[in-house]
Amino acid sequence: MPIQPTQPTQPTQPTQPIQPFDALYDVAVFGGGLSGVACAVAGAQAGLRVLLAERRPLLGYEITSAFACQLGWPESPVGQRVYRALNAVRGLLADRVDPVVAEAVLDRLVELNGIDLLLYTQPTGLLHDPGGATAVTVGNKQGEQTLRARAFVDATDGAVLWRCAGGTVHDRAGCAHMSMSLYPAQGALALPRALQEAPAGISGIRLVPALRPGEVFVEWTVATTRVAEARLSLDAVVALVRSQVPQLADAAVAFASVEPLLTGACEVSNAQPGTRHPSVPNLLAAGDWAGPVQPLSNADRLTRGEVAASALLDAWPEILRPGQPARPTGPATVLREEHTDVLVVGGGTAGALATIAAGRQGARVTCLEASTFLGGMKTGSGQRYGGHGVPGGLQDEFHARVQQAQTFHSKEAPASQLHFETARLVLERMAGEAGAKVVYGTTAIGVQRDGNRVTGVYAATPTGRALFHAQVVIDCTGDADVARLAGAPYSVGRDVDGVVHAYSQVCYLLPPTGPSSCTNHDAGYCDPHDIVDLTRARREGVRQVWERFAPDGEGRRPLLTICPLLGLRQGPVILGDYQPDFLEGILPTHFEDCVGYSSAKYDCHSQDFANQQDAPILWVWLLGNRERGQGGEMPYRMMLPQGVEGMLVACRSASSTQECNYQFRTMRNQHRLGEAAGIAAALCAQRGTTPRQLDVSLVQAQLHKSGALGDHVRPGPVVPQRPLPELRDILASPHPKDAVWLLAHGNEEALALLHDAVRSDSAGARFWAAVALAWRQDPAAVPELIAAVNARIAERPDYTPRSRNMVPLWQSCIVMLGRVGDPAALPVLVDVLEDPTSNPDALIAAIRALGRIGDSRAIGPLERLLARDDLPRERLFQQTNPQSKWAASEDGLWQIELAAAEILARLGKPQPPVADKYLADPRIPVRRYASRVAQLPAG
Repeated sequence: MPIQPTQPTQPTQPTQPIQPFDALYDVAVFGGGLSGVACAVAGAQAGLRVLLAERRPLLGYEITSAFACQLGWPESPVGQRVYRALNAVRGLLADRVDPVVAEAVLDRLVELNGIDLLLYTQPTGLLHDPGGATAVTVGNKQGEQTLRARAFVDATDGAVLWRCAGGTVHDRAGCAHMSMSLYPAQGALALPRALQEAPAGISGIRLVPALRPGEVFVEWTVATTRVAEARLSLDAVVALVRSQVPQLADAAVAFASVEPLLTGACEVSNAQPGTRHPSVPNLLAAGDWAGPVQPLSNADRLTRGEVAASALLDAWPEILRPGQPARPTGPATVLREEHTDVLVVGGGTAGALATIAAGRQGARVTCLEASTFLGGMKTGSGQRYGGHGVPGGLQDEFHARVQQAQTFHSKEAPASQLHFETARLVLERMAGEAGAKVVYGTTAIGVQRDGNRVTGVYAATPTGRALFHAQVVIDCTGDADVARLAGAPYSVGRDVDGVVHAYSQVCYLLPPTGPSSCTNHDAGYCDPHDIVDLTRARREGVRQVWERFAPDGEGRRPLLTICPLLGLRQGPVILGDYQPDFLEGILPTHFEDCVGYSSAKYDCHSQDFANQQDAPILWVWLLGNRERGQGGEMPYRMMLPQGVEGMLVACRSASSTQECNYQFRTMRNQHRLGEAAGIAAALCAQRGTTPRQLDVSLVQAQLHKSGALGDHVRPGPVVPQRPLPELRDILASPHPKDAVWLLAHGNEEALALLHDAVRSDSAGARFWAAVALAWRQDPAAVPELIAAVNARIAERPDYTPRSRNMVPLWQSCIVMLGRVGDPAALPVLVDVLEDPTSNPDALIAAIRALGRIGDSRAIGPLERLLARDDLPRERLFQQTNPQSKWAASEDGLWQIELAAAEILARLGKPQPPVADKYLADPRIPVRRYASRVAQLPAG
């Protein structure tokens, strides 16, 4: 099954999404480890319709996440097919597997066999009657859903379905196997090699060869099944290896197990691969727990999965329920309950610091984290820079401790970057020191309420459905999952078309010399609260990584790791008690309930800026301020979801406008919000009150103590005020942008100055005065802006710095003409529509400007535009650094056609065929916008 990298020659064409929650499968396999993959493939090859569900973002976690990378020749045909597929793309050396190659190969194997795949999804309950199981309830970011099948296979690592069916599962004190990659070795090493000494609780330290020259894998066993304890063993092993192996004395930790591989954590008596459940005959076993407790090889796991599939096929006529099962109803079983003071849901960028801050205030804290490490985007998405923001508070301690520790892991790691393995370890230690309990592999799927107060969270865990009771809940899921499940109002995407920010799938590369580097190119759009789309996005991201960096024909393998987290930049945004907006980050605004300061550039990756709001058009497109810091004060009220008590939202989905969210979402800003939320939640638990009732001054006092608040870290004004005479001179100078901004937002005297300037002899002063007047929607701006569009001004008449997201001035002038709304601009805008050289942004800007003017004379030109067959189609996504080789792209014709159909509907001439064309588009943002256009009333 060769998978060859090929440079794309046309935009990516999306495929139709699966519809797993409306389907009846022949067999549903739960658990996408090696056993589950082998079982699913064998079933599909036998002609069954198969669903495979996995809680992680990848398949074959034993190799691809735990990095147990040994694979001998399997006994089973499916296993042998996997082996050959790995070999065909240089994924094997002797019996060692390259984990990043394995991720791509396993995903492709599932695709080629027509298997429906759901990632980020785990079972929470089994619905059955005396005749057998009818369905499985699953949990993910959307809550709980139902998957139906005629037969079910439990290949989960925690025997979840077996537990739900009432089977006896023995939880044991097993052990954890860990791995890490050290690079480069200085000199030859005879491998494999076992180290005779080991720290307490650690055994079996072995050095084994890797596929990359100079790279050495180190494997060891820890006497625990706790993720935190297993991870914290890394430093002791690194120290021992360096002391005993001179060739590795200066080697860096390239990467380590994202999660430990557990052995003997649970066992089912009298179960073997393919054993049928004693009371649910169409439920079969396939996990590591199905059989005697013993170390299993990866080849054994592949064989176990195929054995389970054979048993299923042998028993097929006997286990099938007659007829199609009825759609099941009823609640899933809660297998365990826990109580805590503060429950933090999501241990990511904000959640890790919220957990630590609440624990330091003396509260009992439990953190639920869907992955197997703390830090989220900071430690798992590949964005290893500290991020935009201001110093101060708990984040400073975190960064300082990482800087102090990371030279131990990598002497060449730049001081400006965070070594992600170091950052995970530091957060693990800080959480432990704060007395917090972290529950990994766990996703919120529902809420318990008393009236409108959230009193607990239902969660899908590796061993089943659980209920975590809490006095206060902090939603740090990134997408406000808990708040949405509790009924909080929210919005999704941009005002004009509902599009959310682009996502990326970052990977790390290891050049022949020097430290690793990361890529960063936008992969497309993703709705993170739609589990089918989230699965598609991850698979698409991995495919793009493979296209660019697969091992080549000469044996070079630059691809080191694929980051376990998607670079999701935006999801739903809740509506809170206060909604900060874009202008408040530039025009200084003081909040009495300020709990932090945000600062970042306008970090919008959208390449279709014509669909953004007017403020960023002025700030970025015209004035060139994309890279300039903005921000301001963050009010406590933005964390309080409307209509919901007992919780705070501290993540990128906290209350803000779309345009504000682009700078607010960055990592340091989220650290600040997380710390404030953790302190507030602990104070609420101690006082028996809710976050909305809490005296915010108590939170502010603690933030002053930590250094998160105070004049020493308060950012100054983004654009300092200046006297009017000085602004008049600046407007005519080579550096006019601050004067334009201040005059656009100035008083009546500023308006008079602009009216004088727009008639001046200075071309620069006239133009920039027109821009400021257009912001004020003053018709005096129109003649100068029309002239700029007519002349197609590309160069700037005065200096403003160029940066990403900038276009020739005439294109941004189109938006300003629409803002003024003067019909005098109609001819020049029609000319843009009819100009065959106009690019997509110019066309979209002209369409939307015509819509704002609202003149019916635009109907004919817009209809002629829709009739053209030569409209530009390709939309390139942002490529942040050159390591990505080439930018991803999509067919962007939908943006032009739906915008034109929307404006025609508003002008009284709906275009149903245009909206209908996109209602079934595979891309969620496209379908959502098409649905919005289709529902517009004429006029």
